[in-house]
Amino acid sequence: MTWGADWTVERKALVKRLWGLGYTASQVAAQLDIKVTRNAVIGLVHRNRWAHGVMTMIKHKPRKPHPRKHVKRPVPRAIELPPRKKVPAGGLTIFDLLDHHCRWPAGEKPPFRYCGREAITGSSYCTAHHRQAHSNARSG
Repeated sequence: MTWGADWTVERKALVKRLWGLGYTASQVAAQLDIKVTRNAVIGLVHRNRWAHGVMTMIKHKPRKPHPRKHVKRPVPRAIELPPRKKVPAGGLTIFDLLDHHCRWPAGEKPPFRYCGREAITGSSYCTAHHRQAHSNARSG
């Protein structure tokens, strides 16, 4: 078995003419005087970049872009926080601390309590204790 068709000038001209008239690759292969597959014809056509007769007759209209379907997401509601309670004089226990409370230890003996005042955003301490913690860190 030999690989590849023997594409003479005459055979190429016949393929080009039949392809230009709109014949399918199978129909073109059947018209040739040698046995070739439809894929061999398709390969020859694509290598030579010949336009198909049917395709050249079709006028392609530019497609209208489809509008994007935007998902309507619900607007997030403002979260109402409960009013903050006053911190008792002795401070808060570890179980009473919330995210916004200062975590500066108030005393060194049990029961352990913490400052509990409003903490600075991005810090674990209130303004006074934040200043104290960072001035101690610089001097030490």
